[in-house]
Amino acid sequence: MSAWNTAEALQKEMARRSLTITQFEEANRELIAAVESEKDIIALNQRIKAAYDEYLPGYRPW
Repeated sequence: MSAWNTAEALQKEMARRSLTITQFEEANRELIAAVESEKDIIALNQRIKAAYDEYLPGYRPW
């Protein structure tokens, strides 16, 4: 296989993979948007849990 054929094959493979990613993103657009919208809520919940985890050991009488 010549270098040109290899480069052409790589370009075709990259185009195929790019198409696969695009199709996945289109098929899952609503799910991706829903997950994206929950990022801030999850970050806030993680901060609250971390603060609670720091507070709780000093509060327990045992």
